[in-house]
Amino acid sequence: MNFKPFPYKVVNGKENIEMDKDMVILPKVFDSVDFGVCVVDQTGFIRYANEALREIFRNPHIPDHGVSIYRYFDDEIMKKVSKTRVTFEGHLDFRIGNYSIYTKAYPIDSSEFNGVASFYYKVENENVIDFEGFKKNEKCEFDNPFPEIVGQNIGLIETLKVAKKSSRVESTILITGESGTGKGLLARSIHENSQRKDENFVSVNCGAIPLNLIESELFGYEPGAFTGANKRKIGMFEHAHNGTIFLDEIGDLPLEVQVKLLKVVQEKEISRLGGTESIHVDVRIIAATHRDLEEMVSKNLFREDLYYRLNIIPIYIPSLRERVDDIPLLVSYFMNQISEKMGIVRPQISKDTLDALHTYSWEGNIRELQNVLERMIVLSEDNRIDFENLPSKISKLYRFRQDENNEGGILVGKLKKFEEYEKEIIKKALKEYGSFNSAGKALGLTHKTVASKARKYGLV
Repeated sequence: MNFKPFPYKVVNGKENIEMDKDMVILPKVFDSVDFGVCVVDQTGFIRYANEALREIFRNPHIPDHGVSIYRYFDDEIMKKVSKTRVTFEGHLDFRIGNYSIYTKAYPIDSSEFNGVASFYYKVENENVIDFEGFKKNEKCEFDNPFPEIVGQNIGLIETLKVAKKSSRVESTILITGESGTGKGLLARSIHENSQRKDENFVSVNCGAIPLNLIESELFGYEPGAFTGANKRKIGMFEHAHNGTIFLDEIGDLPLEVQVKLLKVVQEKEISRLGGTESIHVDVRIIAATHRDLEEMVSKNLFREDLYYRLNIIPIYIPSLRERVDDIPLLVSYFMNQISEKMGIVRPQISKDTLDALHTYSWEGNIRELQNVLERMIVLSEDNRIDFENLPSKISKLYRFRQDENNEGGILVGKLKKFEEYEKEIIKKALKEYGSFNSAGKALGLTHKTVASKARKYGLV
């Protein structure tokens, strides 16, 4: 992975490739290697692609030059390098056949040409995914203080870098991202890595508290403040004194409560409902929302002054769709966690099942993935998770996309001998279902028949 075919230098602490004006890429050289090479300009248009790149991506139509790379494969790492001008490496979101793709991309900075050079390598996968030997990228230089947040995706790492820095200061934080991405987990992690870690962490879901109670829950009340208020109640902000308060779903906070919250942010003081005394509270505020607060401000649904007070340090958590390369890590982590909770040995998971998890849109994000894995572990047999254990909405989508990619199937062209069709059918069934038993059920055959034919055709 350390192959550096171009003149190489370090500028301002960043790795760069410098192309001398007399230096040209030699197609004959790069067409003889077994790793993919692609060079794009600053706009993402291909300036060179070698033969191995076409073989790795199984796309013979990738041109030598003149077409945007995003028409053929949307390389997030290359886009990141193009934007930051810093070298990155890692696994792409693509899973092709029995292998995934690993890439390292370098910025090219010279007076003659600016762009990115990327190198692509095939990483073979087994039919059954065994995570025991799966380790995090040892080349990742980021010291992650949040071990409970699993992932190596570039976007997630950038988020964690910001979170790491923000944990050292007292500034207000606004965490944004879709529901189920782990905003609450990140907020608690920031608190536990801050100077306030030994004090209270108080979590408040602003969307779960009835509107007529939210003000008294946040700020407390004095006796006689309203019917039924017989004694003083301490609010969430007072409970969080010297610690951290996490205001989840801040976008659901009523406008009249936003006014009081603004005072807390500005002056660090609250007043209990029905009281006249101003009470000092020393709290670090972390807010979170899945809503677009800027749009809410434009529609007068959220106070602009409060928004800017909360948004001192903005942190965005990418959705699972934006970090599908983390799915193997997350699957391994949750399968370990769930199996330990159930007191069972963690089952194996077939490759096609993991492939199917990659195709799903995950509207519920990490939370949905965790729930799906728990369901599959409960329904699995013989200490193995097969394709048939997937929820139908995921398996049907996977099959549909597989059919879309199948350009006519095995009956295209001149007819072949029956044994050739039989071999393809057995091969496809084993690939899709992972075991003789499951494949036999799908084909209406016994597992012994499937096993016999698989041995006959050299498929095992």
